[in-house]
Amino acid sequence: MNIKINIEFTDKEKVLLKKVLSAKTDAELTLKFEKIAAAATDEYKAMILGQNVFTRGKDMQEFRLLKLINRYFDNQIPSEQEICALFQIRANEAKGLINAITSKYQYDLEENISKTILAVLEKSVKEVKANKYPISLRSAYLKEEINRLLLIINPDLPPLERNITSGGSFLLSESSYDELVSYLSKS
Repeated sequence: MNIKINIEFTDKEKVLLKKVLSAKTDAELTLKFEKIAAAATDEYKAMILGQNVFTRGKDMQEFRLLKLINRYFDNQIPSEQEICALFQIRANEAKGLINAITSKYQYDLEENISKTILAVLEKSVKEVKANKYPISLRSAYLKEEINRLLLIINPDLPPLERNITSGGSFLLSESSYDELVSYLSKS
């Protein structure tokens, strides 16, 4: 079913929405807002069909994030900062929200999590001299998840270590990198 709606924004709202959604142009804002509208439609459809009936606001918020991951974030796990911007919450609340949905909807999100981590790993280029991969992470959840997966794969694999030259960058040994990519590619 193709549904077309018209949404009016004041100039002030448009400027703020572009800032919050990191949209540079009106066309980019429209595209991003269409994805948000699709996620909202999925949420309402589930409610109307009685598929997800919630009594707590937190459950609705978690389900809303699940739908946004599927539509707005293109099946990637968002960073805490992105969640803060959309939900108007603090970073520690955003981290709690990610932890809640990745636990509650772990089977629904398993492939999304794997794809998100693989995408992060594939952006990394090995530093030959150090024999390690610098990994840029925008999410504390992803750091914890990578280390959790390394323990599952082989407890002897070295975990991510903080890169002292950069705030959001970590170093991953070649052996851990190779095992992690192999494990996630099979998922």
